[in-house]
Amino acid sequence: MAKAGEGAGDMVVSLNVAHWWANHYGTVVELEYHWREKQDFKVMPQDPETVSERMDDMHSRMANPNRVEVIHLFDSDIFYTQGDPSMWEEGEAALIKRIEYKPTRWFFPRIPDIVSENTETGNVLRCRGQWSEKPRTTKTIVMWDSSQNANVLRYTKKTRCDWGYMRDYIQDRFPEHKIISLSYRDSFDTAYNAIRDCEFCFGYEGMWHLVAENFGKLLICLTEQDAEMTATPDAKVLSGKRVLPYIDAISNKETLKQEQTLFYNMWQDRIPR
Repeated sequence: MAKAGEGAGDMVVSLNVAHWWANHYGTVVELEYHWREKQDFKVMPQDPETVSERMDDMHSRMANPNRVEVIHLFDSDIFYTQGDPSMWEEGEAALIKRIEYKPTRWFFPRIPDIVSENTETGNVLRCRGQWSEKPRTTKTIVMWDSSQNANVLRYTKKTRCDWGYMRDYIQDRFPEHKIISLSYRDSFDTAYNAIRDCEFCFGYEGMWHLVAENFGKLLICLTEQDAEMTATPDAKVLSGKRVLPYIDAISNKETLKQEQTLFYNMWQDRIPR
């Protein structure tokens, strides 16, 4: 059971954990996904799909989707059973309340053999799944675009680097590659296809990160936080001071291949067997 969030990461991590346990026990697992919102909810009116349609699309593309039955529960009051209900609202004040109260969002048993310094949540966040399709590699690089987010990035996700400058820097180091910008306003189909086919992804902590990690893609996460305090502990987590030298390094084909192989193998170690 999970308290649903409209973020892609919340959806994918819930599916990953459900699929892990389905594989572990060799049986069908029911995943109850509790939404505060109604069934027709979209984060922004121009979104190409409702949030539940987005999750259903994700689920249909997982390897062995019939192992998990997703049950959407809309207008759920489960959000108001812990602490002050206002902590589930938007904005920094509500975020601070959630950080202080630490409400339970995922009602999953801990997964054996996944070690994390970040307590129960870290254990859940490090569970990986796999899509039904294998990853491919084309001369494309995917970058997150937060300019169309419904809300300003919260302080834990902000970086000290100018995103336009980073895009130009990467393009200069990879002149033969096309850079594809993805936002939350894109459909899951658009994001899935772009990430499946790219050389690597570059983004802040969040958005489509688990789509990339479920493909075993090299994901560069630009943040000023320690890796273990992020939602992307298995990504290449870099601060503003370290990111440019790393981009320089992987512009070398051999180094890029080594990094891609490293992260692909890390993903292989995380997926259910």
